[in-house]
Amino acid sequence: MKSKTFVISSIILIFLCCLWFYPVYVLGLQNTKDGTWIFCETIHPGDVFSTRYTHSVKHRPVWDIYFIDNDYRMMLDETIFPGYGYGLPYLTNGNEIFTEKEDGNYSISNMKRHIPSLSI
Repeated sequence: MKSKTFVISSIILIFLCCLWFYPVYVLGLQNTKDGTWIFCETIHPGDVFSTRYTHSVKHRPVWDIYFIDNDYRMMLDETIFPGYGYGLPYLTNGNEIFTEKEDGNYSISNMKRHIPSLSI
């Protein structure tokens, strides 16, 4: 009986140790002033999220769409913006696609730019 308990306890301990070292990837939003976490969510390859901000000159929204690649890196895929002007994109690189949208906004898609971190 003692050896059976020892074997079961050992298996459970090994399993818990394996879980301890299993990587979990998260997308988090942290307050830089005091270090508190505002948002934290587990991510997987293929997950998509976006940020929106109001452009300081145009006073219109700009959207950036990101995805998580197979190496769990944050990649900028598309930016949608209200037109041309100071601080707004206007050139594409490589296979990027510049499009005028039906709503009058413009977008650059297929960007696939690695973004190590965002400061908002």
